[in-house]
Amino acid sequence: MANELLNKDCKELRDEIAAGRIKSVAATEAVFETIEKYDPVLGAYISTFKEQALAKAQE
Repeated sequence: MANELLNKDCKELRDEIAAGRIKSVAATEAVFETIEKYDPVLGAYISTFKEQALAKAQE
């Protein structure tokens, strides 16, 4: 599911969330799955604030 979500642009993702077809928590988790998969090699992130992002997505 992560790949499917990450292939959408911001507008598509917003529309899917607004329509209730995708949960914001699922989209947030997909982003963090990708970060956790690739960042050990890329080293692109210093901090990700995963817990805060997931808490905000649940609101």
